Amino acid sequence: MSIKVIVPPCLRHVTDPSTVGVEAKNLGAAIDELNRIFPGIERQLRNEQGEILSGFDFYINGISTYPTDVAMSLNSGDEIIIVPVEVDVGG
Repeated sequence: MSIKVIVPPCLRHVTDPSTVGVEAKNLGAAIDELNRIFPGIERQLRNEQGEILSGFDFYINGISTYPTDVAMSLNSGDEIIIVPVEVDVGG
């Protein structure tokens, strides 16, 4: 099951290429596979409990997955776009 993952510029220091192909049945497995290929990327995307960090949103085939469920199913040919989210904490 081939999934295309588009990595934002802020994570390319870990992945280098902007597009990565992974084999995964769900979003969590796709992140695991990214981490296998590029050790350390998982720390940028998930907390210790495995939940997606609030600084990122994931789009699967152009549809936002927020709030992101790592068990979300994927199909061969799907495209995941990782999008950094700006959080305004000012007042």
